Amino acid sequence: MSKRARTLVMSFISMILSIAVLAGGTYALFSTSVTIKGHLQAGNMAMKLTRLTLNGQSAVKDFTDTEDNLFDLVGDNVATIVPGGTIDATLKLEHATNSTVAFNYYVELVIKGSNVAADTALSSALEMTLKTGTGANETVKTATKNSAGNLTTYDNQIAVAKGASSEFKVTIVLPEAAVSAVMGGEVLIDLIVHAEQIA
Repeated sequence: MSKRARTLVMSFISMILSIAVLAGGTYALFSTSVTIKGHLQAGNMAMKLTRLTLNGQSAVKDFTDTEDNLFDLVGDNVATIVPGGTIDATLKLEHATNSTVAFNYYVELVIKGSNVAADTALSSALEMTLKTGTGANETVKTATKNSAGNLTTYDNQIAVAKGASSEFKVTIVLPEAAVSAVMGGEVLIDLIVHAEQIA
């Protein structure tokens, strides 16, 4: 093989290796691992989720690493909601460490029921809002159903500045119009907060 041919082959091999390193490095830079622990999905950010109130009463509890039901609906402890009634919880989302990155978050109300007509009607009838701020700074986001049938504020994510935290109130409503169709229906509800770092 001539010197020129060897130089061309070596150049080609160097170029292929450079592209492979660049592609691998780019993949590593933009890929992330996401783990769900209890009620908080936050990728690689160290976040803390605390419930402050439940149905208007003080009920402080850390939900960062627990799979407990956020609404305390376990065993024989059930919540009855009548048409026109609500269930609500006030939560605080903050950094668990000295991390100060900005992030977006949204909430998802997971609804599980059987295929019994009343359960399905109850699942379909529930509505959810997410309120942040107070007074002139108050913002209310209305949840929509996702493909899994859960209520989510994904389309109305909330941005939180670097080093800040967010206090918010989730309210679940059974509208007054949903009287006869939901009678006898039973569903299990729980809440997941999804957080993602932003630039």
